[in-house]
Amino acid sequence: MFTRNSQIEEGRQKAFQGDFYGAIAVFNKVTPATFDSLYYRGCARLEVGERIEIYNSIEDFDQALKISHVKIDPSIYYKRAFACELIGQYAEAIIDYTMYIQYCPDEVHKGYLSRGLVYSEIKQFQKALDDINFANEALQPPPIYYVYCRARAEASLGHSNKAKAIFNDLANMCRNDCDKSSQKFETHFYCGLASYELNNYSTALQQFNKALKYNQNKRESVDTLFYIGLTLDALNQCELAKEKLRSALTLDKNYTRALFRLGMMESENPDLQPEALDYLTKAHEQAPHKSDILYVRGEVHYKMGQIGACIRDKQLALQLEHREFDLAAMKHYYEIRQMFNFLIIISQTVFKGKR
Repeated sequence: MFTRNSQIEEGRQKAFQGDFYGAIAVFNKVTPATFDSLYYRGCARLEVGERIEIYNSIEDFDQALKISHVKIDPSIYYKRAFACELIGQYAEAIIDYTMYIQYCPDEVHKGYLSRGLVYSEIKQFQKALDDINFANEALQPPPIYYVYCRARAEASLGHSNKAKAIFNDLANMCRNDCDKSSQKFETHFYCGLASYELNNYSTALQQFNKALKYNQNKRESVDTLFYIGLTLDALNQCELAKEKLRSALTLDKNYTRALFRLGMMESENPDLQPEALDYLTKAHEQAPHKSDILYVRGEVHYKMGQIGACIRDKQLALQLEHREFDLAAMKHYYEIRQMFNFLIIISQTVFKGKR
């Protein structure tokens, strides 16, 4: 007979091997459900990446917090925050990242960086930069991803010279790493990103192509193909750029950024506007909280003479933008939610360890 602990371990092993649906099926068998079974099932659902599974993961994390009477792993707040961020629940994401910062001091940098990225999503760029700067200072030397995020945050505030200097430093850092150590995906990829931001498109393309040779998983391949597509488009090789973006969609049909970019590119050709509308509709289905997708789709509707659909998309986009500003002003709501979580925490023993 399987014990709950053995079932949980079996599920964890399946998740480790990349069989996330199999892991979920095993965790479903754990009765009654425990904090661990719900936590790990939520993590597996999050890895699946489907929108419905992201919602399910949040439900799992919520339930895990409700039933736990002895212990809470603070990483659950990070996982739930990330899930909320993916579906546009930015207020909840900020609160949970803040909880993670408070209760996981050993990885405070991780919480600050992630919270800063959410602030960037709701156009609170100064708060984003403050958090991302703190993350860079808290972890020395900062990882190259942290440096990249810092440069992007400076650029979002219009600090062009600072951003350019950081991107230059990042590119040099990556090149030095390639010279001193074995070739790896991360250094080539971020060297490509830095070069792209500096408008050095030929160098960026070379670095992305090298990164593609060293990728270790599907996500790295998809991200790299996407940026190869962007770089080729910047080099006016539009058809080849579209080919690379479609290659990214072959690996992940729901890759929102590729769908959106292809929709934008196809919309420039009057003969391809139906295809553009299809790409943009699929992108909207994956990210209904993104106003920029609706604005572009509205423009395509307008070009096709679909005035009513154009107006509806523009109105919905405006509603989403107003919601972003409302979220930025929800200080009182944040405080209430944090106090509620604090009252739960103080009666429980906080421990670390699960990731």
